[in-house]
Amino acid sequence: MMVPELFKKWLPWRFLIRRVTGFYGFLDPVTLMARLRQFGKPSEVQEPIELLRAGLIFHARGLVNTRAIQYNLDWVWPFWVVKQFTPQDASFIPRGFSFSHINVTHRNWTAVGHPDLAAYPIIDPRGLVTPLFDAWSIDVWLMTKDNNLLLPSRQPSVVQTLDLSGELAVTTATEENSLSLVCTARVKMDTPAGPVMQMTARGSMQTDTGWLVVSIRPYNPEGIYFIDHIRYDDSRFVMNHTHEVHFGTVPEKVLFSTYDHGDVALDLDRPQSEDQAACPIGMATAAAFFPIGAKDATQIDIQVPLNQDTDVVSSNTGRPAAPASQMVSKTAALTIPDAGFQFLYDAAVRTLLLLSADEVVPGPYTYRRFWFRDACLMMNALLGLGLAKRCERLIQGFESRQKLSGYFQSQEGEWDSNGQVLWIAHRFAQCTGQGFSTSVFTSLMKGARWIVHKRRSKKDGKPHDGLLPAGFSAEHLGP
Repeated sequence: MMVPELFKKWLPWRFLIRRVTGFYGFLDPVTLMARLRQFGKPSEVQEPIELLRAGLIFHARGLVNTRAIQYNLDWVWPFWVVKQFTPQDASFIPRGFSFSHINVTHRNWTAVGHPDLAAYPIIDPRGLVTPLFDAWSIDVWLMTKDNNLLLPSRQPSVVQTLDLSGELAVTTATEENSLSLVCTARVKMDTPAGPVMQMTARGSMQTDTGWLVVSIRPYNPEGIYFIDHIRYDDSRFVMNHTHEVHFGTVPEKVLFSTYDHGDVALDLDRPQSEDQAACPIGMATAAAFFPIGAKDATQIDIQVPLNQDTDVVSSNTGRPAAPASQMVSKTAALTIPDAGFQFLYDAAVRTLLLLSADEVVPGPYTYRRFWFRDACLMMNALLGLGLAKRCERLIQGFESRQKLSGYFQSQEGEWDSNGQVLWIAHRFAQCTGQGFSTSVFTSLMKGARWIVHKRRSKKDGKPHDGLLPAGFSAEHLGP
């Protein structure tokens, strides 16, 4: 083990990187990073690796989007693509000089879930459902016998509502002429398959006959997600031999397509000829058809087991999950005549419960990462709601992120974390009158001593003597 480590240490990485990038005509990343550092004051940590990594992944997907989307605008794409790629639309983004194509205009998706489960299926503004974290999506359409399609992502408007009365649910209603489509997504906890994302789709036609079409899409609100293989058997789709989508009703037919043959939506009138598709490019699509009679309606149930998601963590330790409404009833209530502000308050309570099921995260998707600064501020709101037990569990978990030095680290170089932890611990003690276990108290004391030792102690008369050293901000990457 020692030889490889020494090899890594002494290998002239900077020289090799400069030679390789220079040979291929790329910018020298070493020189570029050195230039970037000059915009800030000297600091112990030069750049936030976590954020650079996240940014690289973000724009890597943007590069894939560049290749996949703009050459295939006849596909059915999500709402943000329709808006950003339509020159007449206010959200249009010129692409000529864009390094990558990313969603910068319609990032207002909504999560559903349960306060005991760190799983966050998201629904975009037109009802596209992404059940698992950063994966494929489910889109629902209507198709008449004359091959007319009702595609929610291409509709100028829909009616979308967030139901807070019981289980958190998002309903998207789309209408055009005599066609009506209503889809509702929620999370169900106590099912034979464990926690699932349950989607109910109801389609109706006043004059035509046709089909309600459920399609598996190789993208999500951020962009492309590769589906290399998809098959149908036993009333379910299976993507990449791993993820499953179950139907409560057997479809009349199922169709598949690959990138070479175009989107499955481009040829929906053909008969079924296969039960699977493999796409080496990773753009396999599929569609399941459920018949609708004239002046009739068809309703189907779709379930996606959430234990397929490797990022799912449950704070429910073997006990039956309490209804979400019961957990909400234990929080501080607000009753005011203004319906708009009442909704905002109630939605904020549900959001705080949802995003604190395991570690506190500031968002269900792009910001599904842990920062002490976000966590402590959100925990203060939880304390205000009367959720002291939840805060106590979260504070107890902070020790696992503490370094031997006493530094509470979520991102290296952001020195405010220790102060944030001590502040929320003090707030907890103030609000509850409780103390801490020996382990937690020892951890907090180590955190306090870290601040004392970290402060600048040079006696040179400079005005910032006694402050923490220069760090960086996540927003501008410089001290």
